[in-house]
Amino acid sequence: MSNTRAQKLFLAAASTFAASLAGGAAQATPTCSTTIVLTDGNGTVPFSSVAPGLCVLALDKLYGDFDLGNLPIGGTMSFQHASVDGIEHHQLSFSGLYLTDTTYDWNYEVAVANFAVSHLNIIGLDADFTQTAGTSTLTKFTDPAGNPSLGIVETKIGPFVQPGSETSIVYAPGVTDMTIFERLVDGGTVSSVINTVNQIVMPSTVPEPATLALLGAGLIGLGIVRRRRPNIARASAA
Repeated sequence: MSNTRAQKLFLAAASTFAASLAGGAAQATPTCSTTIVLTDGNGTVPFSSVAPGLCVLALDKLYGDFDLGNLPIGGTMSFQHASVDGIEHHQLSFSGLYLTDTTYDWNYEVAVANFAVSHLNIIGLDADFTQTAGTSTLTKFTDPAGNPSLGIVETKIGPFVQPGSETSIVYAPGVTDMTIFERLVDGGTVSSVINTVNQIVMPSTVPEPATLALLGAGLIGLGIVRRRRPNIARASAA
């Protein structure tokens, strides 16, 4: 993880902690008639299984209200989880046989499961996509909006992210639910679109001043020390 990214997460985490009594910005949760449970946060769901009312519970993350738009027939959603330095990373990849010179639009909702709302806040969203050649652009915005308010705009030539791209959104003091809207303009050989929700565990009680000081020191360390992005395997094309 770059210094800039670590500092952004530090600022979001610090703001989240300061607003812990408020519990973050609460939104509506997905409507579920059928739920697939991934107890360890890892698993794959084919696009063909997605129907109205389907939800996926990956550990404490509830995904639902899927509108897969014109995503490739035969594709898959892959869910993965990792924990690094006290921050939870929940990854969802949309993989399939994307077609060159095609624009794809889809959206879905992700929420902290009801049993964990008072202890967890989503503080960031990262996005990426995999391709080997060509020029493609991924745009993404959320409701509620974060920083930057215009969302993510990432352009790649081949596998290389181009200067000026924005690949992450930070939420302060954090949110418990969001709707994510995506658009991919595939001008190359895209095989998957990867989204990572970052969250921090909230204290369940009001901490003592000494605890506040210790946590503040730990968060400052998170913002200063250069750390790597979690090693979560990216989903390959279906």
